[in-house]
Amino acid sequence: VAITAYSPLASGGFKLIEHPTIVKIAESHGSSPAAVIFAWLLQRGIIIIPKSSSPERLKENLRAGSIKLTSDEMRLISALNCDRRSCPDPNLII
Repeated sequence: VAITAYSPLASGGFKLIEHPTIVKIAESHGSSPAAVIFAWLLQRGIIIIPKSSSPERLKENLRAGSIKLTSDEMRLISALNCDRRSCPDPNLII
């Protein structure tokens, strides 16, 4: 079974790309917050399907594969879990 990130940028009311931790890590890598989130997912072995109609964002999304987050950065991002969902909880879908 391959796990795929649905809505990996946590759209809706929770704007993960604006979180100070994500922004700081992105700045340290000279990349966008979205690319950092995608890199975090990829380094965890999760498949992502990013979507954008902007050629500039598409290029930035592809850069995620070349970002290598440190173990400390991985832990910092993982610690951001606040049990919020931007989509229905799959455990509640029958």
